[in-house]
Amino acid sequence: ETTLDEADRKIDEMLLELGKIVESEQKNREEIAEVRELHKNLKKEILARRHAFGKASELLEKSIDKVKEDIEEFEAETLAGNYITAREIVVKMKEELGILQEKMENIPILLNECLHVIPSQFKELRNGVQDMRKEDYQLDHLDIESVIENLEERLQTYVELIEKTEIEEVHEGIEEIKEQ
Repeated sequence: ETTLDEADRKIDEMLLELGKIVESEQKNREEIAEVRELHKNLKKEILARRHAFGKASELLEKSIDKVKEDIEEFEAETLAGNYITAREIVVKMKEELGILQEKMENIPILLNECLHVIPSQFKELRNGVQDMRKEDYQLDHLDIESVIENLEERLQTYVELIEKTEIEEVHEGIEEIKEQ
């Protein structure tokens, strides 16, 4: 009786594991289609709008190519019957593609801010200060020029971060610059 109970328990464990494998395989089939579609769309976008991403386009393209390698690894694991390993790969790819998609949405906006919008505001500010000095306003105590130069250096640092696709702190930094 003890042996039969042990055998029943092992059978139940096997059925549970088999259920997980079948569920993983089903989810994999559904999600790999989404992953492939998103991968294809991001690849198209990077090819069509390379100029909008500046120097970051190379790193973005490498990241997209890395996902292609992951898709191939997923397919190999699936063919080998390693559905749970394949599941881990597809989950990782979805996460990577989500991050990549967010970066591709934000980088052109951030680059435009850093390369065009904010520098033109600095220029307007300098022109305004120059006009005020011509009208004999005393602005030396404000040290506006050094503040602007400091902000321009920070802005250049943000451009370098964007080029490395490291945009997390750039949003906040740009907002701080605008406030100042």
